[in-house]
Amino acid sequence: MCIRDRSTTYASVGYWVGSGTGTVVRVNTYDFAGTPTDSYFDLNYLTNRPAGTPGTNTNIGTGCFGLVLEAETRPVLNADWDMSLGNLPATSVLGLVSIGFTNPAFPLDILGAPGCFAYQDQAALSTVLLPSPSPSYSLSIPGTITLVGLEVFAQGGVFASGINALQLATSNGVKGTIGDV
Repeated sequence: MCIRDRSTTYASVGYWVGSGTGTVVRVNTYDFAGTPTDSYFDLNYLTNRPAGTPGTNTNIGTGCFGLVLEAETRPVLNADWDMSLGNLPATSVLGLVSIGFTNPAFPLDILGAPGCFAYQDQAALSTVLLPSPSPSYSLSIPGTITLVGLEVFAQGGVFASGINALQLATSNGVKGTIGDV
């Protein structure tokens, strides 16, 4: 591509090359006679490729008693990873969201919650406000670049009287992979 008019300088793309973080565009500038110059200009480059590593969400397994955890946003540096619980049993009295760094897919049958699973290792546990038709939870992701690519597992739960011996319903799990875009 060459942009040329009767002004004093013009620019021409020398080459495009992919790099680990995006695309390098080499632009050369010349005077009207074709002699290389060191001119300044603005380059606007549009692409459908992300400029970094996108944060992603992946659902894991299913919940018991219909409980669902839904990721409302993606886990991205310097942003909140927002989630909400849905389809709460009518007798729910306390909600929680648990965060971990592995997915043990541990069946809770032996603890008195048949058909329920733990899809995270409970590194952190937070309560969510009830009563609410869709309680929400936010995890702030710091801007530390070394977190890009880290997998974080989230799962919701509610204590509800009369549903099983443990009085616990658990949601599906959500695996969030932290990105910078």
